[in-house]
Amino acid sequence: NVSRSFLQDDDCVKTINSHITKKVADKINGLYKTERESYEKYWEDINPFIKFGCLKDDKFHDRVKKSIIYKTTDNVFLTEEEYLDSIKDKVDKAFYYVDNVAQQSQYVKMFNDSGIKVFVMDGPIDVPFMQMIEVKSKEKVRFVRVDSDVANALKSDSDKSREELDSIGTSLEEHFKMASNNEKLKIKGENLKSNIPAILTLSEEGRRMQEMMQMYGAMSMPMDEDMTLVLNAENPVIEHLYAIKDDETKKDDLELLCGQIYDLALLAHKPLEAEDMTRFIERTSKILAMVSKKEA
Repeated sequence: NVSRSFLQDDDCVKTINSHITKKVADKINGLYKTERESYEKYWEDINPFIKFGCLKDDKFHDRVKKSIIYKTTDNVFLTEEEYLDSIKDKVDKAFYYVDNVAQQSQYVKMFNDSGIKVFVMDGPIDVPFMQMIEVKSKEKVRFVRVDSDVANALKSDSDKSREELDSIGTSLEEHFKMASNNEKLKIKGENLKSNIPAILTLSEEGRRMQEMMQMYGAMSMPMDEDMTLVLNAENPVIEHLYAIKDDETKKDDLELLCGQIYDLALLAHKPLEAEDMTRFIERTSKILAMVSKKEA
């Protein structure tokens, strides 16, 4: 009757374990080098085990790290080295990713339209795996979810100065805080290439901490303080809001549009709660009625 802890500390068992690890790593590297197409087809099934092995065993990671591939939203598989060689911005070595392709599709479109590849990292083991890669990568890569920040490539060249953009954010801040019922919401203006009026961003570090706490059953903290509503200064609706912000006769229109813009941005970030969805539908009906009257 031998205990497991005794076996784990046995030199023979350690030697066997090391040998098996090496054989598995050699097989993975062999498949990657000689049967890349088949390897990519298997990747969806085998990647959780490879990533878990990398987290548990540094030597295993060192052996297979050049054979680890990442899937993009357009079903292309790239290694870290292949991706870094392909990006234009050699300074910002960011892997932009989604963990829910359908929910974050609006962000994916923005990145793809700007020529930026987006990776799919939707497995339960991906968050700790990404953190490990960030620590060990010699290239100092970082993983950024598409709704965590506004990449420089998403910003357009515009005549609007930083002061003008800041003015848009500051002057509309209270209106959006009231519309969202969130006093901690941050508002900023940017020139975006997309034609959408606004997007919501959420701190990558704060969100990861939130997910880790949920994973271990700890009480999660509200993320309101880390949320930023980025207003697209190039969008005609935002320009209209900025123009009527001080017009008391347009106060109701301003409140209506601010609420709709916020909910649209929130919908691209996560599903609305039942009460919020009801309010969103009612507000949409009012806006349609307003447009119909103007057309008539």
